[in-house]
Amino acid sequence: MLEKNVGDNVSSTVPLQWSTYDIFNRPIHLKQSTFNDHIMDENQRREFLGEENTLKSIIESPRFICQDKEYSTREHYIDMCDLPELSGVYGVTIIVDHQYSPGDVVTAFAFKNIKKQINSTGGIIYDSRKTDERSSSPV
Repeated sequence: MLEKNVGDNVSSTVPLQWSTYDIFNRPIHLKQSTFNDHIMDENQRREFLGEENTLKSIIESPRFICQDKEYSTREHYIDMCDLPELSGVYGVTIIVDHQYSPGDVVTAFAFKNIKKQINSTGGIIYDSRKTDERSSSPV
């Protein structure tokens, strides 16, 4: 179990599932409580059972990053991957809130229709196939 002091905004140390950096070199973490209590239990998303590192790899190298329609500090990290619990390849969206550093994973979910999923966001801000540049900030 990783632990990290999340800065001046939170005085205690919180247990982390993982911590990493996205393509713009921004730190992002997934708290154990978010993964266990929100993603796995509250929303009963069993497709992510044992897939913690898959979620991490999507943050590190997503196919798309899209702006959230409602929250200006949130972004959707989107990619396709094999999810054995669902017996196939699905799209995965991980929503990260960048209001503070490190960015905080808010939720994750699987989907079938990538066009519908992207159209439900505030627009693409990063497309891995349209740029090889990895700048220090989003486009």
